[in-house]
Amino acid sequence: MKECADIELLQPLKGLSSEAVDEAFKDFKVSTDFKNAVVEKATISMTES
Repeated sequence: MKECADIELLQPLKGLSSEAVDEAFKDFKVSTDFKNAVVEKATISMTES
């Protein structure tokens, strides 16, 4: 479990980084706008809680 705490991409309380979204969607053909929207929605969700 400690190993996961050290992986920067897996830090949910920091929101989603563009690098994390790129990694998650690397096998799919999604637009940059879509990836930016995912990051933005995650930020909104984190602040509304």
